[in-house]
Amino acid sequence: MAKKINFITEIASTHNGQLNLVKFLSDAHLKTGSKFLKYQIFKTKNLYDKKNINYKKYKTIEINFNNWKKLINNYSKKTNLILEPFDYESYIFCKQFKKKVLLKIATSETDNFDLIKDALSNFKRIFLNISGYSFYDVKKIIFLLKKNKFKKKIIFMYGFQAYPTRLKDLRFDLFSYLKKKNFNYGYADHTKHGISNELLNATYKSIKLGCSYIEKHICKNIAKKPHDYISALEPEDFKNYMEKVHKLDIYKKKNLMKKQNIFKMSKAEKIYAQIFHKQAFAKKDIYKKTFINLSDLYFLRSDFCYGIKRLEISYFTLKSKINFKKNLIIDRRKIIFKKK
Repeated sequence: MAKKINFITEIASTHNGQLNLVKFLSDAHLKTGSKFLKYQIFKTKNLYDKKNINYKKYKTIEINFNNWKKLINNYSKKTNLILEPFDYESYIFCKQFKKKVLLKIATSETDNFDLIKDALSNFKRIFLNISGYSFYDVKKIIFLLKKNKFKKKIIFMYGFQAYPTRLKDLRFDLFSYLKKKNFNYGYADHTKHGISNELLNATYKSIKLGCSYIEKHICKNIAKKPHDYISALEPEDFKNYMEKVHKLDIYKKKNLMKKQNIFKMSKAEKIYAQIFHKQAFAKKDIYKKTFINLSDLYFLRSDFCYGIKRLEISYFTLKSKINFKKNLIIDRRKIIFKKK
């Protein structure tokens, strides 16, 4: 294959919060030939309100910072390590390793421009997940990043988890747009576990469209159905998958999928955005007929259908129609939106 492809081994949460499984999968990664190993790091309290149904689930798979520190110090000496913090506190933790690792901005923080700006100033390379963002949002993100002197550090990543994801629901045309804007980019695959035709077709398509990075989940034993297993490969299959990709000439293969509408987001991706993007909560009591600033809010994941996302605040000025008590989610139906 003429094009150099960098594979990213994504452990995600298949470790189920068990340190020994993280070590097993990290060691297995070293034998696959994959260039990058990625850890997802989070504090559950910064992802969900304690009343949310997902709080307990994520709390059981959360690994504390002290254990992450040991893993990072160990495996950053053995491979190229990418850390993916899901919240600001976890980002600050990751920042202490800035000379040892690369950073991926999770989709829940892609609209956190203060965090991104700081990351660009501190890390050698930034992977930025744009999954679940509309084309107009992607354009807005690129516009805001375009003026940053470190923009060449950015590698955009696209590919969302729909347990599993179907090819027809993916917007591969986003890669063509990123190419026109002279960015580096990659594809994160979440098709069903196993080396399927869907996995190979998605990989070939993304490489043909210029992706230099391919990310894929791994887990120890798919039969045990650990968290995130649905789109994973076992380490030996991951190695075989990479070998298959490297052996085939992408440029001789026919176009494997129909052209898609870059403007249209599938229902599956909209659901993904609803689940994984964060929404605004009141940091303090907010009174009726007052303007709401970004500093008045904090952001968590929520299944609430009428929430407000951080990126919207860059488009609109918000004015409250009612009183919002501290820690209450902001209901967009109770807000006056005025375009800036």
